[in-house]
Amino acid sequence: MAFTSYIHIGGVNEEQFFSAVDNHSRYLYSKIKRKTVFYSAKKKKSVSARSLLPQISALWNSLTYPQQILWTFAGSQCGLNGFRAFVSETSIRLKLGLSVPNTPSNYHNGWYGHIKIQSPAIQIQLAQYHPNSYYINKKVPGVKGLYAPVLITEPMALPLKIGISYRCDLTPVGASQYAKFYAVVRSSYQGVDRENICEINMTIDGTWHQDFSTIYTTLGHVIGYTLYFHIYGYRGDVYFDNLICQHSGVNWARDKNCSDIRATFSNQYYQIPNHWVATVLPDGAEYDSDYIDGI
Repeated sequence: MAFTSYIHIGGVNEEQFFSAVDNHSRYLYSKIKRKTVFYSAKKKKSVSARSLLPQISALWNSLTYPQQILWTFAGSQCGLNGFRAFVSETSIRLKLGLSVPNTPSNYHNGWYGHIKIQSPAIQIQLAQYHPNSYYINKKVPGVKGLYAPVLITEPMALPLKIGISYRCDLTPVGASQYAKFYAVVRSSYQGVDRENICEINMTIDGTWHQDFSTIYTTLGHVIGYTLYFHIYGYRGDVYFDNLICQHSGVNWARDKNCSDIRATFSNQYYQIPNHWVATVLPDGAEYDSDYIDGI
């Protein structure tokens, strides 16, 4: 096999060349690969067989109109239409071998965040940083499986509204306890940095809730903010989804549907911050995206 570090293609042959090959990596060990243009009947059949969409579409069409309306309303809680919410939920259930279709929830759809605290741990704290500018991992339109780091500028403007759907199955340990989802808004006044808290104190009763909180003003000029989960003095499980972190008319929460809350980025995506960073993670405490039937 011949290896080349650089080739020059004349204008006459360039279009024909790129119709047959495609870039395989733009960052590490850059190379090209053959582009699949035509699929045989056998190949098309195998690709179709791997897709769950035909089966899910049939299940969707089997639903009654009132059932589809329930999915439409549930999807609106997480920014999806009814069919897309049904696909998100049902594809997971099919892969896990669970019964389908199921009744939609207005509090979560598909994967959701799961915080678990076991002995000897009695607390956990997670953070999502929101500086003035940062990178995110964004799908490249029209190109299958291709993502690119995109620089986001997030100019902070109050009011800031935070929201969350959650369920706390927790048991108290020790003398003091709290479980909260909150934002620390940093502002500067007369040369002094100040922290302004906007928080949601979670209800510990083993059922799903949806709560919101808003901060309207701060003393001084707003610099930025950070989102936090902090569970202290408890052991058990916390489930959450449909995160809201809204200002300037945009929901800036990263991974707001909790599809992969432990996502880490490396190599060519090293500059992208993790969705959630554990600032306090003792032995026995863990967090990840999860799906449990009946939750």
